[in-house]
Amino acid sequence: MLNSGVVYNIFYRSGYAHTPGRSQFVWEIDGEDGTIRIVGQDQKLAAHISGEEPDVYLNGVKVDLGPGPNGGFYSASVAWKAFAEGRTDEYASIEDAVKNQTILAAVERSGELGRAVSL
Repeated sequence: MLNSGVVYNIFYRSGYAHTPGRSQFVWEIDGEDGTIRIVGQDQKLAAHISGEEPDVYLNGVKVDLGPGPNGGFYSASVAWKAFAEGRTDEYASIEDAVKNQTILAAVERSGELGRAVSL
């Protein structure tokens, strides 16, 4: 349990046989307002998501993420290739990270204060 009272559970395993019907990667975030489930289908990659196109579900309904680079899921390998080729508009920048951190800090502060926080 986190200090805020949030209950969490992390379970990581690997090394399973690549048998039909067994997903080697499943990530589920279950909250008060719903569930996000990401299931990796590429059995060769085991517990790694960066090189495959996962199935994504929101409250049990499959979500169409649309085509990413090369028609697939936006993987870390695609971002590294774009970086190496100087295509800076195809991956998150440090400025994006700062914006995200600002938003996350505001969410945390909002939770502490029990009210909305303006950015």
